[in-house]
Amino acid sequence: MNAGAPYGISCEGTLVQLHSYSEDGTVGVIVTAQNKLPAAIQYEKMLSNKHGKDADAMHKQDILVRIDPKHMTRVGVN
Repeated sequence: MNAGAPYGISCEGTLVQLHSYSEDGTVGVIVTAQNKLPAAIQYEKMLSNKHGKDADAMHKQDILVRIDPKHMTRVGVN
């Protein structure tokens, strides 16, 4: 994800897996629990505390995020 992406659970440098792509340019990606960066985990902790959720369970979950392609950087493309 690029800097400035407005997605709370993901942050710059997060590796994602492509889930879906729509004709309007919307992209669905999965942030796997194993690829969550420390900043994303801290954000999850804050959200967990704010909403009375189980932080440990949240950290272990994969998250589906629908994003605007301008917030992504292609990597590993030959």
